[in-house]
Amino acid sequence: MIIDVPTGDDFKSAGIDFLNLAWNTLISLSTKLKDAEYFYNVYYSDENEEVIDQLSSEQYWKQAQRPLSTALSLIQQGTEFLLKGHIATVSPYLLILGDPSNYPSKSHERNIRFSEFKTIDAQDLVKVYNTVSTGRLPDNFRQRFEDLRSKRNIIGSSVCVMQWTGVIGDITLM
Repeated sequence: MIIDVPTGDDFKSAGIDFLNLAWNTLISLSTKLKDAEYFYNVYYSDENEEVIDQLSSEQYWKQAQRPLSTALSLIQQGTEFLLKGHIATVSPYLLILGDPSNYPSKSHERNIRFSEFKTIDAQDLVKVYNTVSTGRLPDNFRQRFEDLRSKRNIIGSSVCVMQWTGVIGDITLM
């Protein structure tokens, strides 16, 4: 028997938590920039113009690429969990991937946690959502979701980070 089966609300709650973590990252980075600009303007504006020039907004955001990339990953993960939440509201078993021959070992002989099953890939979430929901997701959502998923895969599969302007745009547009 499958045990510890999550509800749609469980997934939605986790999704919102991921989104909040991403926004907290952006707010924290923005606050640090504003604080630094204020500090340098108050204490160094007349004494050392070079310090002010070094503290450009563009430079700051370029140096913040890693936390911005992490925020983008959190946005993608949160969106995935929100989609899973809507699907799980219909039936959480729709999220289990594959045929029974690929289920965890001895799952037919013992109780097994839902989390031990492989769930459907992110690339299939929109298709499953649109199949089981009364309303379909708009095309622009599907396109943005796929774009973010692709960027998250780049971030998660390498040490390179996304261009800072693109990451900010992706996060604020989602």
